[in-house]
Amino acid sequence: INLEGCRDTVCREVEADIHTALDLPTAFSPNGDGKNDILFVRGGGIEKMNLLIFNRWGERIFESNSLENGWDGRFNGKLQEIDSYGYVLTATFIDGTSSIKKGNVTLLR
Repeated sequence: INLEGCRDTVCREVEADIHTALDLPTAFSPNGDGKNDILFVRGGGIEKMNLLIFNRWGERIFESNSLENGWDGRFNGKLQEIDSYGYVLTATFIDGTSSIKKGNVTLLR
């Protein structure tokens, strides 16, 4: 609405560059100091994701399907030991592409 009270609408296509990214930190420190206490997936343009974390015996100890739901270093309410944990991270991006990452994350104190 302009100053004279006239209404108008314009619709037009807009091109956008989509920059997709997917990553997981290599370490985190759930020690209660408020810094780096939760392991979160990082990225952009992510439509769907799944993060699985395994202990050294291959037991799945954490799973998340949300960027907002990170691992606090606990399994069944018990804080896990300082160790290296395996992960599998899969994602589908808003441009239709997908990515799978596998690796290790270190839990420190």
